[in-house]
Amino acid sequence: MQLTILGNSGPYPAPGGACSGYLLSQGDTHVLLDCGLGVLARLQEHISLGALSALVLTHLHFDHVSDAFDLAVAMEASGNACPPVFAPETPAPQRALLPAGARFAREFAVGPFSFCLYPARHPVEAYSLVIRCETAKFVFTGDTNWHDGLIEMCQGADLLLADGLFPTEMWQTGLPHLSAAQTAELARDARVKKLVITHLNPNIDPETLLKQARAIRTDAELAHIGATYRV
Repeated sequence: MQLTILGNSGPYPAPGGACSGYLLSQGDTHVLLDCGLGVLARLQEHISLGALSALVLTHLHFDHVSDAFDLAVAMEASGNACPPVFAPETPAPQRALLPAGARFAREFAVGPFSFCLYPARHPVEAYSLVIRCETAKFVFTGDTNWHDGLIEMCQGADLLLADGLFPTEMWQTGLPHLSAAQTAELARDARVKKLVITHLNPNIDPETLLKQARAIRTDAELAHIGATYRV
């Protein structure tokens, strides 16, 4: 499977950038993971709207879901049926704005992809995604702070896409995100093959994040829009 970074910012996009959005592809199956501000436009640089197989939302904060509110309109205007949408059930006001028929499941499949959702530690209902395709394992933490289940969830992953918004000096226990250093510790302890750090705050120096992560995991990378990874 192939992962393409469509957006990497949070809680708002950097100049010329986009918030959280990631395209997972295998053959003719294309699944969009999160759909924040700017993602719908960038999606069309890689596939047509009609080629989208499903949309999976980790949680309903606007930097992960705002472009999803327009998805049904975009599909109708382009002459396509809206694909299946998988999303948390709360918060209710945001859920009501999603395309009709959006549903929630802890386990489901889309084409060759099998999905398993694990609760994340975040201020709203939120999930991390463990996605398997044949023998490959891909984990997307979504937005989360540290919790006891992270290492087991990520164990042996071929690729870990992790929320590492904070530098070490800014991180606190009560905050809603991991630090970049913690994502490196997670990748090390879970014996992950590849670590990519995302959810980058435009106000935080990315080189600081990368330096702190690489002090623990020397091959850590930051997510860059347009980058692709084979899993």
